[in-house]
Amino acid sequence: MVRTDAAAEVAELRPLLFSIAYRMLGSVADAEDVVQEAYLRCPRIDATIANPRAYLSTIVTRLCIDQLRRTASRREQAIGVTIPEPIDAAHAAEPSDEVALGESLSLAFLTMLQHLAPIERAAFILHEIFDFDYYDIAAMIGKSGANCRQIVSRARRTLGGGRSRFAVDATEVRSVVERFVVAARTGDVAALLSVLAPDVELHADAGAGRPSYGRLRAISRPVRGARAVARLIAAAAAYGPPGATIEVAELNGSPVVVSHVGAQLTGMVCFDVVDSRVANLFILADPEKLERIAALRPQ
Repeated sequence: MVRTDAAAEVAELRPLLFSIAYRMLGSVADAEDVVQEAYLRCPRIDATIANPRAYLSTIVTRLCIDQLRRTASRREQAIGVTIPEPIDAAHAAEPSDEVALGESLSLAFLTMLQHLAPIERAAFILHEIFDFDYYDIAAMIGKSGANCRQIVSRARRTLGGGRSRFAVDATEVRSVVERFVVAARTGDVAALLSVLAPDVELHADAGAGRPSYGRLRAISRPVRGARAVARLIAAAAAYGPPGATIEVAELNGSPVVVSHVGAQLTGMVCFDVVDSRVANLFILADPEKLERIAALRPQ
């Protein structure tokens, strides 16, 4: 028997399902495709489905895991990290808690999720962000409840902590980013060292074409250590594209730094801030993604 309120119930779940898929895949188009596929597989909710939220979330989660596994080899061949596609925060407004939403949408957080295997990523996102209990997650990913607890614990260690690891005051983050911008504009190594953690890492998403930034070649491997990172940022100020300017903007609810020459967006940097220092920098230099960001940002 079909539930009389099934259509409304399913429609209300779409924002949640999209939010899970976007955090799993880091792509708006892929997330929308997965949600659509989930609805095609389950066009109606009948009386035998006691928990439609868990049922549809299970379908979406498994589709995302399958897609991540299929694309694993392509990601391994990519140059550097892959920075997720930015999104209007209102488009992924689940969970409803504003703090949790901001923490789980920052581009730095979504980029760091790539350090997790697909099953780990699913369990961590479902428990830490969407508050599914371990036994619901167990049914979703085909593991025991105890095993899911261990998986989430391992994911926390990989990321340096749970969701609270990213619970940084927005005002503090913006202050750190603004100090970074002042130092980066002038290539002031000493000032950069004051905002970088000693063991900071810099990663780059250069896309498939190895684009350059002015006279600087694309970075294919992480740069580690405050002094090495500061020197690279200073070199970018000295040898970047002529006429380039940088400014603080906001994407995915967090401050980022964008560089542009005239109306053309030439780069973006997002930040992982821990204890008022930059622990990780993620540079985006992929022209295709920069075009999408330019379209997303208000003029």
